[in-house]
Amino acid sequence: MLVWECRLCGSTDVAVTRAPWLMAARRWLTHGGRWRYERGACRDCGRPVSPGLMYPQPRPVARRRAPVLVVAGVVNVLLRRRRFSPSPVTYLVPALVATLAGIAAQVLWGLPWWPFPLVTVAGLWLVLLAGAVRSPLAFRSLRDELLDVIVQDDERRRRRHRVEMDRALRAAPFPLYGLPASWPGPRHLGGWSQGRSLGAPGTAEYQLGHGDPRDESGPLLTVGVGNQRHPDEARRLVERMWTDAMPKRDAGPRPWAVLLSQPDPPWTRVTIPVDGEPLAFDHTAAGDHWVARSELPGYTITLRGRGHPVETVELRRVLDPAPYLADP
Repeated sequence: MLVWECRLCGSTDVAVTRAPWLMAARRWLTHGGRWRYERGACRDCGRPVSPGLMYPQPRPVARRRAPVLVVAGVVNVLLRRRRFSPSPVTYLVPALVATLAGIAAQVLWGLPWWPFPLVTVAGLWLVLLAGAVRSPLAFRSLRDELLDVIVQDDERRRRRHRVEMDRALRAAPFPLYGLPASWPGPRHLGGWSQGRSLGAPGTAEYQLGHGDPRDESGPLLTVGVGNQRHPDEARRLVERMWTDAMPKRDAGPRPWAVLLSQPDPPWTRVTIPVDGEPLAFDHTAAGDHWVARSELPGYTITLRGRGHPVETVELRRVLDPAPYLADP
């Protein structure tokens, strides 16, 4: 679901319009995506607004789906897994060239012209679609993604996802860390991201959470480990900490501009035991929320806490990720 909110003044009073036809056509030909994309402008401050995403609670999937929906789901999986996602102009230019060749063939030899562009576009589409079978950009197997679409069983889907995530966590190219066994609270998978590009090694980040994320007042600690490096990672962490500490949307407009325009807060050094050995972290806080990070050879450990004092944190290497994958 799209959510329109101005990141300058926090207002949700946004005027949404569609792009002009000519501009939308040019953008669609070169980039694809939605036809006549929507644009927003804040009615309070006039700033252009881009929509954000809000993910509602997933609804139970119907036991039976129409065959046409299953076929459409299979095609969507293949399209998403392709090595390359071509824009419409990728098909348009070869189709025009093939049309000219077909017209010339009709004039010279009396052949019908229309099979030339039809075969060209269909062949190009099939060649690009074949990249989904063994795509180096996909971490999930094609079999598992197709089973999600074809087999309409929620419990089997959840089991399959747990097995996939367990396999990915155990195969991580870096150690994973969490709170020791003495932590009495619940554990959960806080988040994960995986990236890969042609000719480049894969990157990943896994976040193991401690506490109940549905309890907005209880303690919460997320331990993220990853080999994804960003030059402005420290600033991104600070802005996320500020955003987490902001009042909820239903409490009124949120002061995005005031918070995000602030200078970086001071960072201090703290020592956190990791497998019994002291490790230095850079730490900063905003009220009850805080972040800490430590860069090690090949990976970075990032901590995000709420109501969980950093002085009490102790990390242990996670060898069995099963507790973090159990159903809440």
